[in-house]
Amino acid sequence: MIKSKNINKLILAACLLLAACSPKEYFDNQQMIKTIDAMPFSKRSMKMELDSMGNTVDTLFIAKLKYDEKGMQRYNERTFFFKNEQTTTVIQYYKDDEDLFYRETESGDDDFLRYETKSIIDGEIEGAIQIAQDGEEVDTTIITYEYQYHLNGKRKNLIVKTKSQKVGELYLTLTYNLNERPSFETMIMEGDTLSFQTWEYENDLLSQMIICSYSEGSLEAKTVYTYGKEERLMEDIMFGLEDGDLVKTVETKYEYDEADDLIGEQELNLATGKVKVYKYFNETL
Repeated sequence: MIKSKNINKLILAACLLLAACSPKEYFDNQQMIKTIDAMPFSKRSMKMELDSMGNTVDTLFIAKLKYDEKGMQRYNERTFFFKNEQTTTVIQYYKDDEDLFYRETESGDDDFLRYETKSIIDGEIEGAIQIAQDGEEVDTTIITYEYQYHLNGKRKNLIVKTKSQKVGELYLTLTYNLNERPSFETMIMEGDTLSFQTWEYENDLLSQMIICSYSEGSLEAKTVYTYGKEERLMEDIMFGLEDGDLVKTVETKYEYDEADDLIGEQELNLATGKVKVYKYFNETL
């Protein structure tokens, strides 16, 4: 088994490669992680599946979160529980603008993934490194970021290029609107389009997001997300292929309390008519 210490050495070597010959001052990820680790937990949340009588059927995940004095999320730790009794834990660290800069995912003793960005002090990401371990196999992905700007200095496009030993090369192009909010995105691997994503806004607040997935050049699936007040996710509808046409397959609605915490989720399978009900239990720490 590849030890965590060896994973750390791989990440350090890759980060040094990304930063080579650069005079810029970079955001100190490790120091920020230490600062966030010293912060107290703010909230605990659980997602439970209920039966038709309102009884708990299963616990799907338990989350622990940390917020700073400005109410910005800085830490999110989620442990997911599966029916085969295995668990997966995902730990994420955020900057003070809630921008993710570090993530760890662990499933059992031999499956491990670590993602870390490299950004300059004023916030722009220049690159990232991802190390994935699956048993004895380790795959390293180098990610580079390139920004393009309008004449007034506002962001126009972001081009993300990834290259891994296992998957190969992948290109993501993100276009911003005039308010520097994401407008549309394409993801291409080895010349084939994998996905296309669009965002729509009302008064500069996100109102809808659509993700289309492709396989061998043909549209395979689509998901439409609808947002309400304060950009809260209110509904998502999944579409799948049926006899060559896209049809609705799953419709999910979300419920919030007065504090804007997610407290409920109802998932309707339109093919079978089966409804799954989920409840979220939130506790301030």
